[in-house]
Amino acid sequence: MVWTGGHRGFAVRAYFENNRSVIATQRAFRRRFNIPRNNAVPNANTIRKQEDFQPGKLKERRRKEEEERRKKKKYSSCGFQSPNTIPYQFVIYQFQENN
Repeated sequence: MVWTGGHRGFAVRAYFENNRSVIATQRAFRRRFNIPRNNAVPNANTIRKQEDFQPGKLKERRRKEEEERRKKKKYSSCGFQSPNTIPYQFVIYQFQENN
């Protein structure tokens, strides 16, 4: 089942409120969203994985991804794939301009 942001947020909050107990979190999730006993709730791996997406970590990861995108864009605007693949002609041209 696809869990919405509200479902995920509640699961993370309940996980911390229940002293990181997955079973207690699943029970609280069932009560909160009126899910019958035999229907699906987030499993232990899903709940623990959501714990890793804390606001500080997410900001840091997005910042790193943005830096990588900028680097790629910088070199792709010159027609290069990466800084390690600069064509020989470009180096000669730059050398001639400077001298």
